[in-house]
Amino acid sequence: MTKHWAAEFIGRPWSPTFNCWSLVREVFLVRWGVEMPELGVGEVHAADNVALLKAAAEVSGWRPADGPAQDGDIVLCRDLTGKRHVGVMIEQRGCLLLMHNEGYMSLRKGVSVPIGSVLAQLLHEAIQLTEIELWRRA
Repeated sequence: MTKHWAAEFIGRPWSPTFNCWSLVREVFLVRWGVEMPELGVGEVHAADNVALLKAAAEVSGWRPADGPAQDGDIVLCRDLTGKRHVGVMIEQRGCLLLMHNEGYMSLRKGVSVPIGSVLAQLLHEAIQLTEIELWRRA
């Protein structure tokens, strides 16, 4: 059986320099050869960055999409803390999964350490995500 192309991303650790937008950028570059702009998102940029994310998607040829999710859609949403989050839909054996890099910095024994990694899950099982918007290549 052939390994799915996304397997190289699953489990990759989250860090302030490899966050959810970094994952989306890398996926689109590796998978489809599409370069997307770098953005200042993540822990050090706590402000709501939805305008930056939408502008980057639009510049790269993406538009808001209606209807059910499709393979390759960008998913823009909020997590339970209210921060913006982004991922990409992938198809695996006829099943659509949200691949996203979920993480944060945690204080452990007085040291700040990154927690989290890239995971793939059914969109409706990502119950911590709200205000879900789909963006699709025009």
